[in-house]
Amino acid sequence: MRLPRILALAALLLAAPAGAEPLRLDAQAMRDLGFVTLAAGDAPRAMDYAQVLLTRDPRDPVALILAARAARDMGDYRRAEALARRAWAAADDGGEGPARAQLRYGAAMAMAQALASDGRRMAAQVWLRRAAQTAPDARARAVAERDFRYVRTRNPLSLQFSLSLTPSSNVNNGSRHDTVEIFGLPFALSGDAQALSGLEAGLGLSARWRLAQDGRAETHLRLAAAQRLVRLSDKARAQAPAARGRDYAYAVLETGISHRRRLGDAPAVFSLDAAMGHNRYGGRALSDYLRLDLGLERVLTRGLSVEAVLGGQRQWRRDTPGRDTDVLSLDLGLVRRLANGDALRLSAGVRDTRALSRDIAHDAVAVGLEWRRAAPVMGVRVAASLSAETRRFGPTLLAPLGRDDRRLEAGLSLTFERLDYMGFAPTLDLRAQRMRSPVALHDGQSLGVAFGIRSVF
Repeated sequence: MRLPRILALAALLLAAPAGAEPLRLDAQAMRDLGFVTLAAGDAPRAMDYAQVLLTRDPRDPVALILAARAARDMGDYRRAEALARRAWAAADDGGEGPARAQLRYGAAMAMAQALASDGRRMAAQVWLRRAAQTAPDARARAVAERDFRYVRTRNPLSLQFSLSLTPSSNVNNGSRHDTVEIFGLPFALSGDAQALSGLEAGLGLSARWRLAQDGRAETHLRLAAAQRLVRLSDKARAQAPAARGRDYAYAVLETGISHRRRLGDAPAVFSLDAAMGHNRYGGRALSDYLRLDLGLERVLTRGLSVEAVLGGQRQWRRDTPGRDTDVLSLDLGLVRRLANGDALRLSAGVRDTRALSRDIAHDAVAVGLEWRRAAPVMGVRVAASLSAETRRFGPTLLAPLGRDDRRLEAGLSLTFERLDYMGFAPTLDLRAQRMRSPVALHDGQSLGVAFGIRSVF
């Protein structure tokens, strides 16, 4: 529907003298007139034009879109949804290429608007993703993405999911050695104590429900669940014949509440996150836990902000008595936004883990650096990270003088935005980790390549 044609049609109608013969309009002119009338705020008259067109052709996709939008403006949301659904089906008859894309985009947008007005915001988000997928050009897609973000902020329910497949060289966090020394004597490690290769499949789902929100604060109730399944490689099964992939399966279920509040007129936000959860390992209960995190974010200057999180956690171990744990941590982060839009984050943290078991109790210090490129590279969103951690354990049977473990990890994350479908794009995450320990049992390394899916808007 081109603007000059619309303006000429409107001028012709306004210039028609009283008592003149009624204008005879072809189907395209009536469609144009219907949208002009709708834009002027006269939804009932626009509906009349649409009904005339539908009498002529009940599968006219443009007329169905016009009728759906008019019904929505008149407050008849269920009728609008039914008409938009018919328009979506009829769009396949509207030709190929850009014409078909334009019709499907218009139908999807009409459906999303009707659903959102009817309070069915989750379904509206699905149709806005369809609109983005079928958008005939970049400008139309940007409109769909903008409307999606608006509906999402209005929706009290937020859902997120994750799906990944990760070939890994060490699915059991095993040692890279085949022997360990005890009082200077070598002892062979069993096959399942050594690193086992295999394939990890991960699935996660989280939901947030907004309990309260105003201009300064918001509170959410959270529920999350995650499952990791493992399939051992042929090499791993030969190395540890008694081991099974299910021995290394991991699951967690967590619920909690989070609160964020802006502090006065200062560019600072206080956050509180409380959670309780249960996890399982190898099909058996591993632990229950309670966690409380207190956070503060503050903008220092334009493009520079600082964040701090003080956390406490209590774990009740269900697998082995005497391994209950108390963890206290402090994490600091400095985020710098560069002139080109790239983001750098420098982090540092300390952790105090207390337990009766000397294999668990330790102190840790960690530092990290993350980089996120603002502009995609040939349609690929890039992020990279590097982190290091030192853990100090007390004396044990294998380390009478105590031990210091050092972990170094590097990661590269790629999101292929040009390959997205309905706003979900494939991802590739590379992770390499090296744990150095004076005790061979804890000295290991792993390399993982994770294939997943991520939302791009």
